Amino acid sequence: MKRSEHQTELDHALVAAYRATRYRVFASPPFELRVDRPSAALNTLMQTAGVRGAAFITAWNPLGETHAPEFNRQRQDALRQALRDGGLHFVDGFGAHADDERLGEEGLLVLGLDRRAAGALGARFEQNAILWSGSNAIPRLILLR
Repeated sequence: MKRSEHQTELDHALVAAYRATRYRVFASPPFELRVDRPSAALNTLMQTAGVRGAAFITAWNPLGETHAPEFNRQRQDALRQALRDGGLHFVDGFGAHADDERLGEEGLLVLGLDRRAAGALGARFEQNAILWSGSNAIPRLILLR
């Protein structure tokens, strides 16, 4: 079930920060995703890959709690391995708040995920939210808590 921003247990300032984040995708050429804004580059990438959905997911800072970079890198490696094991294709990325790049986290744009699978993957890696887009290439913030 999709949680609305009115039903979430997450702090509204945190949700606002997720919405203000710039989600960079290191494809060729690189592009940026913004919540609720159509992305021609994402549309092209999904069409080229022959998929109808994609999710921007990280394994960093589970449940929104700040952890050491080494811990976060291990979790991100585990996410990459889970995607490889599942035969999923992904592109490296980086999500950073528009006002402060230092608050950024490594991320992955995972191609070929429907909304349910994307949410399950985000929950598996204890994330508060993910970014997901269907075939319309409009990234939506999906709250998981």
